[in-house]
Formats: sequence, C-alpha cells, structure tokens
Amino acid sequence: MVAWGELAVGLAMIVGLATRYAAAVGAILVLNFWFAKGMPVLAGTNHDVVWFMIFVVLGMVPAGKLAGLDDGLSDKLPFLR
Repeated sequence: MVAWGELAVGLAMIVGLATRYAAAVGAILVLNFWFAKGMPVLAGTNHDVVWFMIFVVLGMVPAGKLAGLDDGLSDKLPFLR
C-alpha cells in the first residue's frame, strides 16, 4: 500500500493533477515515515523534514495551476480550484 501511495502522489505531482490534495497526502506519508524512524528534527541524516516542508509549500501555492492539469480541469472539477 505504501508503494501505491507513493506512486499515486508522485504521478499526481508530476502531471499537476489535484496538487494540493497530493501534497497533503505526501506530507502525511512523510510524517508517518518520520515518526516510524523515531529520529529528531535536526538529525543530520533526517531528510524527512526537507520532504515534509517541500510538500507543505507545494500544498500552499497553486503549483498545479501554473504548469499542470489543475488549470485545465478546474472548470469541470470544482474541487481543484
């Protein structure tokens, strides 16, 4: 299930389809991985913090509307706005 979730989030982020939802799911996935490792925030080998912040920023900006499918499909699918 984890591999399918990562694949779905990755494909959605690449093509720009429902980027805010994909970023939220990606952030939740990374948080789960981070908590499962039990590493502190500022550990030198903890890259999960970086990925978490990337997903948070991508969820806050309209990334899919700039270069993705969100812009073209937002007329037909109002939840993409």
